Amino acid sequence: MSQPIESLARVASTPAQAKIFVAMLAAEGIPARVDGDSLVDEFAASQRLMNLIGTRVMVPTSRARSACRCSY
Repeated sequence: MSQPIESLARVASTPAQAKIFVAMLAAEGIPARVDGDSLVDEFAASQRLMNLIGTRVMVPTSRARSACRCSY
């Protein structure tokens, strides 16, 4: 059974909070990204403003357990 490349580490309440979580994980040496953060069209911008995207913090599956142990 194969594992996904990335796993959900945390769902933030706002895109700004998600970026803070990514920075905190990076400080612990855990690579992370905000799902949908690189989308730049008008639809993505409207979805981000309504907090429908840009709030999921993703980490590599191999580091998911470490990310959950971080205190944030």
